[in-house]
Amino acid sequence: MKLTSEQEQAARLFQKGGNVSVQAIPGAGKTALLIRTCLLAPKPCVILAYNVQLASDIKRAIADADMQTDVSCYTFHSLCTRTLTPARDDIGILQAVQAVRSGIIQPKDIPEARRVLIDESQDVRELYIQLLDALGLCAPHVPTMVVGDRMQLIYDFDPDFPATEDTLLNPERAFYGDESWEKIVLSQSHRLTSPMAALARVTFGTNIHSSRDGHPVEIRVGNVFKLYELIHDITEEENSQSNVMILVDKKKSNRPLCLLLNELSKHGRKVHVHGIDSEDPSAKDGKLRCSTWWAAKGMQTHTVICIVPRFTPHNPLYVGLTRAYNRLIVVMDEKELHYKLCEAIMQLPSHMVSMNEKSRRMVSSSALGDPEDSFDEELKSKGDMRLRPLDNWRAPRNVVNQFTTHDVSPETYSETFEYDTGVVISGGLEDTSHATLRLALVAAEFEASGRVRGMEDIIHPVKLDPNAYATVVQCGLASRYISRNRPANDVLLSKDLMSLATASYARLKLRREQEHVQDTADFAIVALAIIAWDSYDHVMRQLLPVSEWCRKEHVLRAIEIARGAFPKQCTITQDYDVRSRVCHRDTLLMVRTHAVDNNGSYVAVWGEDFESPSHETMTQCALKAAMHKNRTCLLVDLLRGWAKRIVVENPSQIVSMVE
Repeated sequence: MKLTSEQEQAARLFQKGGNVSVQAIPGAGKTALLIRTCLLAPKPCVILAYNVQLASDIKRAIADADMQTDVSCYTFHSLCTRTLTPARDDIGILQAVQAVRSGIIQPKDIPEARRVLIDESQDVRELYIQLLDALGLCAPHVPTMVVGDRMQLIYDFDPDFPATEDTLLNPERAFYGDESWEKIVLSQSHRLTSPMAALARVTFGTNIHSSRDGHPVEIRVGNVFKLYELIHDITEEENSQSNVMILVDKKKSNRPLCLLLNELSKHGRKVHVHGIDSEDPSAKDGKLRCSTWWAAKGMQTHTVICIVPRFTPHNPLYVGLTRAYNRLIVVMDEKELHYKLCEAIMQLPSHMVSMNEKSRRMVSSSALGDPEDSFDEELKSKGDMRLRPLDNWRAPRNVVNQFTTHDVSPETYSETFEYDTGVVISGGLEDTSHATLRLALVAAEFEASGRVRGMEDIIHPVKLDPNAYATVVQCGLASRYISRNRPANDVLLSKDLMSLATASYARLKLRREQEHVQDTADFAIVALAIIAWDSYDHVMRQLLPVSEWCRKEHVLRAIEIARGAFPKQCTITQDYDVRSRVCHRDTLLMVRTHAVDNNGSYVAVWGEDFESPSHETMTQCALKAAMHKNRTCLLVDLLRGWAKRIVVENPSQIVSMVE
């Protein structure tokens, strides 16, 4: 792509040794600018990307330009791992930087760089700048270019490591130096069509423009619980499913999205959900992709279906509406339209937005609402605050380090081997790691008790009044429950999958009664059903037939490890798949635990590093240890065969961290 005069100006200034900050709107050609700048600049160059996906895209662009020997690309975590110590998360980077500053470790194998370029700099944490400074890989040590868009700042919510605009807008302050910085603004989008740019400009008040003609933005309003009826024509029209991306504000507890994806899967559409399915690029080929607005940052695709609820965060919605380069479809609930978006739609001419008459009436009516509260996230919070699930709780960074102790050497259940858990099924690459972990737990639980709680919950779901949730959980209900108002079982799991799972479960029980050897395939099908129930069917459907993967060596080893490490029988005090709980400040905190006994809680993971498990894993272990009378949790890696015991010194301190 030929660079604009603003892009050429930025590249030339950087070539001469100046520090440059580039503010660029979506589709302004940031990657092209990075590559072109590296072509002109003294070499070698180092590019820092925000995450693995963006780094992969930049590495492909570097290879296409035949610059692999002169230009390298890292994420901040991979750079820390190469030069200091392994860093799976920000906690790892923090510990590494502190170790360097205290003289405990010395940097090694620092990549040579005469120029450093930082992509998506609006989301860069101060911690990352500290890492680069410790390695001498940023200004004032070496000329630096930062590229980003302040409107795409979406990771400022982390209380420990919030992103800061300073890296992009005030680099003089962010990089601890008094060096001057040249500042360039790119406002021409090469990705968005004129209608898409106009919608973003009017909705968010940005200076975004495009000279590309294109389809009008399509507005569809209807019942969000019948999304398949609203959009199935789009998925049928596109030649490749991978040309289509569905973007939403959230995946968890999103019943409309769940119904949509399950219906698409039932009709033969292959689906890939970010954060649930493998992030291997090959695993996305030929599949309709689904992601949150947050995870879509840096991505682009032919057709985007953006599902917009009544209340939204400001910047993430901006990201979601600017990912398409050919066709954008905006879907809103007929009962709760987004006022600000409706106001913007009604200001655009008919050749820029298209909708049927029913949708037009609803959008026109909602455009009269107060647009200012559309981005007020507090207005959408509702529900009973007396019960709080913590399965996805992210603790402050000092929880694990300050309040827990753990083994320095592992308990070993088998020799350490690495296996490729990817398998090609029906022409598509699928990742079986999550399914294998669940399969091993199912096998261990069934051997210990003769039943599988998750499968029993599927066959006989507990239906409760929502007001009773906290009471029954406090009384010890371990089973999964759903609202009395929820639909029949065939919506929670499709009839064909339900039939498959119940037949496998019946075979397991019959074989146990007859003392026959169990078939791993039945464990696999039951495990997949537990994962898919009240969630996304495709995670089960796309791993069928299970015979393609369920008898592989790493699966059988995982079963063996789980049976050896987890409780051997179920009693009043030891059980599988339970709900740990504790009361705190009139709120009942709860989290599902793989198993418990008198010794403590048990947590299974897949492919973690013994020396430095992820912060999320250690947080969950600390939480589950804090909820057990013995203050202990055994962390077991079913792939690598090690176990680590985590002990909480003061459980109340862990619990008090929950806000």
